[in-house]
Order: sequence, then structure tokens, then C-alpha cells
Amino acid sequence: MIEVRNLSQSISKHKILDNIDFSVAKGEVVSIIGPSGAGKTTFLRCINLLNTPDQGVIDFNGKVINFPRVKMKDVLEIRRKTAMVFQQYALFRNKTAFQNITEGLVVARKIDKERANEIAENLLKKVGLYEKRNAYPAELSGGQQQRIGISRALALDPELILFDEPTSALDPELVGDTLELIKNVAATRVKQAMIVVTHEMQFAHDVSDRIVFMENGAILDEGTPRQILENPQNPRIQNFLKSVRYN
Repeated sequence: MIEVRNLSQSISKHKILDNIDFSVAKGEVVSIIGPSGAGKTTFLRCINLLNTPDQGVIDFNGKVINFPRVKMKDVLEIRRKTAMVFQQYALFRNKTAFQNITEGLVVARKIDKERANEIAENLLKKVGLYEKRNAYPAELSGGQQQRIGISRALALDPELILFDEPTSALDPELVGDTLELIKNVAATRVKQAMIVVTHEMQFAHDVSDRIVFMENGAILDEGTPRQILENPQNPRIQNFLKSVRYN
């Protein structure tokens, strides 16, 4: 579905991503774990072309982009196929929960308003927030805002959904509900692939087909949840799991 080759990015001569090779198949769920500052968020932003890598190739179902030369039409085509759920929700503050979902459908996808409203209504009911449809982000809890963010991503019916530490900004008591929602999305998706950057190890174990460990802008190891989390062979990963008190 998507293949990344030799992807690198530097900021102020500091290498954030270092020749990354990565792929995800249709319908696959891949979690990316690792210490803070490993380059995980930057990597997601490069896949979604919110960041422009210094070098490398992204092949998205045959649409090949060679960096750093990128055409805007290629950027827009990739973004139409992806959706991203951000750490800090990234909702439109001046729009209601309902409008936050319909906006992208009407403006970006050119879906008629009646159909967009139907999609938003169904998703709000699915995530248990239909009664909050007219609320603005400031009137919602962090967990509710994140559920709106997830609904907005699902509304676009993307081929690839990117989750950037979706629980990191939430109060501890709100984390469980959000993780459960993402688990349900992963379990019921038909065609979407998912890449999830997370510090929640048990969640990564339960939801992932494959887990990738990143450090210092590079992929150190990858494998099944059993290989990476239950029986890691790499000493660095063993130490990391001890530091986060997993197992």
C-alpha cells in the first residue's frame, strides 16, 4: 500500500530522520514506539506531507514521490488518501463538533451537504457524542475533543489513518475510553491501514499487527507484538520496556 525508502529529514543540521525504510500493507495496523525525541511524530508528518523530507521516496499505491522535489498536486493527492489524528486534537475552535466533521467533507472532498450531515450524524452517534453535536471545542473535555478528531478522520474514509500519540494530552482517567475507541476502529475497519505512534504499550500489543521501535531518527527493530514486546532480543528495547514498566 505505502512504501517509504531512504527517507531523511534534518532541522538546523540536526538529523531528525535517518534513511528510514518502512512499509505498511492494506488493512495492516502498525504501532510505532520508542523514546521521546526518536522522530516518530516527524515521520508521521512526512508520510502525510505536512513535512517535506530532504531526501527519499514515498510510493503510495503506485503514486511515487521523490523528495525533495514535490508537486502540489501530488501533495494534495496523498492527503486525500490519508487522515491524521493529532496529539492536541487540532479542531477548529470556532466550529461546533458537528461542523468540525462536515467541514472537510464539504470543502475538501466536495461531498454535498446533506450527505456530509448524514455521515457526521452517524459518526457522532457511534462515538457517543451526538448530544454534543452543537458544542464548541472549548465546551468539550479532552477525551470528547479527541473523539471528535477521530470521527473527523473516519468521515474522510481514508486509505491510511495516522494517529500521533492520541492519548498523550488526555487526563489519565480519559485515556481508556479513547484507546477503546481506537481499538474498535482497528477491529471494524475494512480497508484502512493504520499507523499509530503511542506510549501505551499494552494498547500497542493488543491492536497491532506489527510494532516498530524507533530511536535517534531510525528504525532499530520491528516485528510482531510478541517479538517486540513479549520476547525482545534487542537489549535497547529490553531496557526501554523496563523504563516504561511494561511486563
